[in-house]
Amino acid sequence: MEHLNREHGVTFLFSTHDMLVIGKARRRVHLRDGQVVDDERLA
Repeated sequence: MEHLNREHGVTFLFSTHDMLVIGKARRRVHLRDGQVVDDERLA
């Protein structure tokens, strides 16, 4: 999946509380009661 994202621009959407999955993300969007409360773009 990482290769597809970086080389081909494929986007994946995950909903998780698993810190191992979260740690791989380059962008994290936090929701609360269906509303975006934070949008982090990571290096």
